[in-house]
Amino acid sequence: MILGIRNGLAHWEEKKKKLDGTYNIEYRKNDAGRVEKIIIKGIIKNKTTEVTVTFCINDKNPITKLIYLIA
Repeated sequence: MILGIRNGLAHWEEKKKKLDGTYNIEYRKNDAGRVEKIIIKGIIKNKTTEVTVTFCINDKNPITKLIYLIA
């Protein structure tokens, strides 16, 4: 998971989308305009395994939940 986060951050290209139409790093805002989720996608194991890590954020706790998927 840590390697996937590192690769997602290190290989982030702000203006270039991946083949599936998404960026390596995305964020979602709530109705008040505050960021509530940060999503990082990275590749590990010879570019065959994609890791998606979602940081869920609220006002009381900076990171309340960490969700990760390995595909």
